[in-house]
Amino acid sequence: MTNKLNKAFANYKLLTESTNRRFTHLSDWLLFKSNIFINENIRRSCSFQKYKRGSIVLVRFGENIGYELSGNHFGIVMTKDDNTKNGLLTVIPLSSKDKKRYICLEELIIDTITPLVAKSVEDIVEDVSKCDSNTSEEQLRMLSTNLDVLKRTIEKYVKYDKKTFAMISNITSVSKFKVIKPISKFDPIGKMKVSDHILDLLDEAFIKEYTNKI
Repeated sequence: MTNKLNKAFANYKLLTESTNRRFTHLSDWLLFKSNIFINENIRRSCSFQKYKRGSIVLVRFGENIGYELSGNHFGIVMTKDDNTKNGLLTVIPLSSKDKKRYICLEELIIDTITPLVAKSVEDIVEDVSKCDSNTSEEQLRMLSTNLDVLKRTIEKYVKYDKKTFAMISNITSVSKFKVIKPISKFDPIGKMKVSDHILDLLDEAFIKEYTNKI
């Protein structure tokens, strides 16, 4: 077993040192995956976040083989009746590229994000409006920190203003450990949800893609 691990390590080392851009993040992925294995070896069971069907999550798909999906992608949760004991999510990955067998959605990622971020802005504006001579320095520092964090959150998502396509042929089940957590309390990831109309559209596309039913 040790010899095989050493050989695998040597192979991965060669790949990470290559000029092939595909393996740029291979070392990060291997470290992430090994940390998860260590955690699973120590902790036999845990509680997971519960997601509603239609929620938009950001998934770390990792570095995979051939035409398998790699990298980080938004995905729409298709799992029904999720619960905190369930460690798997079935997701349809999303893309900004228009390719054969991709389904063009009528909603943009940014359209789903905007109302949630706008609510955070309103809350902070309300907090600022309440400031007066009795407001402590600690409270002012907290407000300043929240403004900075909100700014970074907006900068993270403002680029997602392109058409969104569902990669219906890449539907897959992933471990919830691969779901990237929000960067802050203002991060809308996991809270965003597509409309029921979009879910109906995806259901119809799935039936057409994988069954003989009309």
